Amino acid sequence: DGYGFDNPPSSDPDWSIYEGTYGASNVDLGTVLGILSGDPITLIFYNTVYKLAFTSGDCYGMSTTALRFYTGEDSLYPFGTDIVYSLQTTFGNSDPVWRNIETYSGYQLGGPFVSYFVNHSMDPDNAVQELEAAMASYTSGLVATGSPRILLLLESLSVRHPKGHAVVPYQIVDTTASDGTQTTNIYVYNPDYQHDPTQTVDVTLANDQWNFAGFSPAWGATGTGLMQVPLSLNDQQPGLPWQQGFDYVIGVASGPADMLNTDSQGRSLGIQNGTL
Repeated sequence: DGYGFDNPPSSDPDWSIYEGTYGASNVDLGTVLGILSGDPITLIFYNTVYKLAFTSGDCYGMSTTALRFYTGEDSLYPFGTDIVYSLQTTFGNSDPVWRNIETYSGYQLGGPFVSYFVNHSMDPDNAVQELEAAMASYTSGLVATGSPRILLLLESLSVRHPKGHAVVPYQIVDTTASDGTQTTNIYVYNPDYQHDPTQTVDVTLANDQWNFAGFSPAWGATGTGLMQVPLSLNDQQPGLPWQQGFDYVIGVASGPADMLNTDSQGRSLGIQNGTL
C-alpha cells in the first residue's frame, strides 16, 4: 500500500541530508577561517548532479523506504506517528520521515547503484524474467520474503529532459488476448498515487514493448527502459561514485554552450546541442 501521501513534484535536500547519504567524512569540505576549503568536487556534485536528481520528486527514496519498512529492515518506531499522517503540507528537511526518504533517494547516485545501473540490462523481456524469478517465493498479492525488487522505468535518458521513475512491483499477472498476444501485467505501488491498486506496468512480450499509464501521456518504449533493482543494493551506505571506482566529468557553464571533452585519439564525450 505504500505511504499515505503522494510523491511531491520536486524537493530540495539540504547539506545535512547530503552528509547523511554519503557520510560526512566523504562530502565535507571543512573550513579555514570560516571559509570552505578542500576538494570542491563534492560541492559541485551537490549543486549539480545531486540536486538535479530531486527536481522530479523522490520516487526512488519512497519505494526503497516503503520496502524497508515492510521487510522490517527499518522500524516505524523511531518515527512515532509521523509515518501515518499526510505530509502534503509538511514536506521539508526538518521532518524525520522525509529526511529518511531523501537519504535513500540519494543512494541512486552512489557507487553500488551506478555500478549496477551501467552493467545491467534494460530489456523489458529480461526485466520480466528477472522479476518472475525473484518473485518465485511470493504468494498472490504479497511481497517476497527474500530481497524484494524496485522496478525502474526509463523512458528517456536525454540530458535536458531525463524521464525516470521508480515503483515497487508486488504481483505479476500474465494475460493472453483473443489474438494470442501475451501481455505481462506487473502490479506496482506507484509513489505518485497513494492507495491505488490499479497501477500496472504492462509488457507485451512478443515485441519487447512496455507501457505505463501512470503518467499522462503514458510512458513506454520498445527494447529498453525497464530494469529491476534488488532492495539489498541499498543495505550499505554508499560512497560517492568517484570514491568507488567511477570517473565523473562535470562541466559548469553559463548560457548556451557545448561541452565536449576530447582525448588524444579524437574520441569525445560531453554535451553538444543539448544532447549527450
